[in-house]
Amino acid sequence: MTKRVSIILILLMIISLSSCSRLERHPAISKIFSLHDITQGEKDDFIKIYGKNISGQTFTSEHPKLSRIHIWLKRAGEENKGDLIFHLKDSPTDEKDIIIIKMKIADIVSDEYYEFVIPPQLDSKGKSYYFYLEAPDSTSENAPLVACTSTDSYPQGSRHLNEEVAKGDLTFKTYYYGSLGGVSKRFLSHFTKDLPFMIFYILLMISSIIALIVIIIKEKRLSQNS
Repeated sequence: MTKRVSIILILLMIISLSSCSRLERHPAISKIFSLHDITQGEKDDFIKIYGKNISGQTFTSEHPKLSRIHIWLKRAGEENKGDLIFHLKDSPTDEKDIIIIKMKIADIVSDEYYEFVIPPQLDSKGKSYYFYLEAPDSTSENAPLVACTSTDSYPQGSRHLNEEVAKGDLTFKTYYYGSLGGVSKRFLSHFTKDLPFMIFYILLMISSIIALIVIIIKEKRLSQNS
């Protein structure tokens, strides 16, 4: 292996290691580091969010670095150019928001989970939180809807309607930033259970090794010719 190839490989390793923490927080690839926290996936009804009608949920995170909250939403038939506003607080009585996120109601194009990405909450393990949704410029005719269950399916939290505790729970799930070890463990679990996935990555590794060998051979020929 020539000195030039060695230097390139060392530089690539240094860049990869030094950028791991930044990579983990990059919006485009942060999902790679997102691991499942909690899920309340049951639903049998939808609640309209409009005007002063707000809908929220308390929950308790099971891991540190809470980073994403996914909520099941759908849109009413009429066009709506307004905003759906997501609030996250420590509790329903806390006046201060941890974060406020606005999304265009027009972006709710199907009946599914929509994600709200928050700064990682380092001390979230075992801590209770409260999120709620509002759409002050919407009406009953064009209101966005949030899915819920009419039964108390999630004992670690409660649904809130207009800041009052209500029966049932919203349909949501949360994620946290995992360590590289945790992400590797998930990767290996998926690797061993999914044959197409395993074949793809084996071929990817082989092609990378072949590419490296080709580079080394070319470098040697160039050095010999010179």
